[in-house]
Amino acid sequence: MSRKDKLDAVAASREKRNIGPVLDISLGAAWDATVFPDRLLRYLLQSTIDQLLENPDEMSRFFSHFFDSTISADERDQFINRFKIAPPKAQLGYMRAGAELPHWGIILADEQEEDNLLGDYAGQDDVDPIEYQAALFNAVYTVFIYAEHPDVCSYQYQLAKSIVFGGKKWLLSKGIQEVQLSGGELNPDEGFFPDAVYVRALRVRMKSTTSVPRVLLVKKPSLGSIFADDVVVDGRQGGVHTTFDLEE
Repeated sequence: MSRKDKLDAVAASREKRNIGPVLDISLGAAWDATVFPDRLLRYLLQSTIDQLLENPDEMSRFFSHFFDSTISADERDQFINRFKIAPPKAQLGYMRAGAELPHWGIILADEQEEDNLLGDYAGQDDVDPIEYQAALFNAVYTVFIYAEHPDVCSYQYQLAKSIVFGGKKWLLSKGIQEVQLSGGELNPDEGFFPDAVYVRALRVRMKSTTSVPRVLLVKKPSLGSIFADDVVVDGRQGGVHTTFDLEE
């Protein structure tokens, strides 16, 4: 079997590979591809907004649990009507110049690799043994909630928090290991944010797996022997044939 045929067979057997029981951890979607938590977070936020806008009954059901008794009926109706006219838009990165409010910007605040619990033994294929380097990463993503009014900012923050909190099960099904929420008020730097913009920060801590197949890593050549160029032995410059070995 050629090397290409072996690699094709490896790719075809991906669906059968499951190291969860071996490691006592469910890697889920993270095993066959590296998870992008920020893209999952953006999709969760934006797709939920779109679903609410497309389904009036779902919007009514969702927002009936959203407001407490301190909110008057008029204030609730104003927020819902405003949400229909100018819904928030979730994007990766800080808010761009000219972006419409309200706006949700998703940025990577911090990421750290955990102790390498998965190591480089995570995954051997029966067709062609391929080692995987895998580890868990803890990342904190901050969702900046931009709004033109402090009350609107408060509502938008609670809306974003409710969507992520309600979407934990979906995130876990996509390869995220843990999801924890926190947040706070933000005093924006006038050099970065427009005047009269209120900002809150929803922090989403997510643990996910990153795995790299070693077969894709570049091998480093090592020089076996080096002798002075001005030495000639048996007609060979340097005295011996220079050899190169490829190290794993």
